[in-house]
Amino acid sequence: MGDNGYKKEAELEVLTYFNPIYEEVVEDFLEVVEASERPDFICKRNDGSLVGVEIVQVRRGHPNEVFYDKIINKNINIVPDQAIDLIQTLIYTKEEKRREKAKIGNYRRGQYS
Repeated sequence: MGDNGYKKEAELEVLTYFNPIYEEVVEDFLEVVEASERPDFICKRNDGSLVGVEIVQVRRGHPNEVFYDKIINKNINIVPDQAIDLIQTLIYTKEEKRREKAKIGNYRRGQYS
């Protein structure tokens, strides 16, 4: 199995752990319809609607900084407030990139806004 096959297998394992939590919180279940690259998976909700799922690993900084923090400061965990702030920042950044790509796509199709 190539690196991409291993990566997809690892992403599916993450989705497998995520799904029971999603089901409990949202009262819905995601059935994998197709594995793809962007998004990582196309899933079907209980109502039949499709949703794209992107598996994202949240890291607290550059690997060198994390290594330094772990070895020198003996800090191996990120505190929940920092994790939430980091995730919110990453979501905002991702949404900005998505909007910019949509604008470029609309511009190329002659749909100006």
